[in-house]
Amino acid sequence: MATKRKFDTDTWLTPQSQLVLVRKLWKIIQLDPFYHSKSYVKAKRRYDLTKGQDAYDLPWIDKTFANGGYSGKNPQRTAAKCAEEARLKHRVLNLAPAAPGSKYWKEYVWNDAVAVAWLGRLAFVAPQDVYDADGHLVAKAGQEIHGNRTEIALINYDKTGKRFKKLYESAGFPVSLMDDPTWGKARGREENPIILPELYVDLGEPVMRLKARLLQ
Repeated sequence: MATKRKFDTDTWLTPQSQLVLVRKLWKIIQLDPFYHSKSYVKAKRRYDLTKGQDAYDLPWIDKTFANGGYSGKNPQRTAAKCAEEARLKHRVLNLAPAAPGSKYWKEYVWNDAVAVAWLGRLAFVAPQDVYDADGHLVAKAGQEIHGNRTEIALINYDKTGKRFKKLYESAGFPVSLMDDPTWGKARGREENPIILPELYVDLGEPVMRLKARLLQ
């Protein structure tokens, strides 16, 4: 019988649908600094915390895809590391909570990233059977967990921002690019979560698809 555990907020596995887009952008992921044995990332290199490889202490390389921890100060630590690596000219993508009004976004995202794709309430993949507090099965291992209440963003520290914008908007995800008006709108917000349709009224069909996804 499966052990009934609540969802580990530091183990949100990236869904295949997002990795398809990342591979279209980069062809290959060179480093997964937050490796998990059940992950679909399949990078050429990986850092495994269970083997003493701490992603925050080790150097990253070009084309690093980061999906770090979501609890405590982990989003801040990941954002700081991404900004540090971007300053070394490494291309980095960071899957993270959408927190545009937070202090750490103002310091490490808006000053260093070139684009942000707003993914809405993304359904992550369960690494093990997941139960709620009452012991009811929420998702089996390998299934996507719906009902996420946190809006998610993919932060792009890759200088190919325009190609990124075209790719993600074609998939239905609004994108704020450093040199377009939505960047300033998003950067100027002081509260979280953001209300995505407010920022992207000019995107038409992608926004309608995003609204439908947010209501799932």
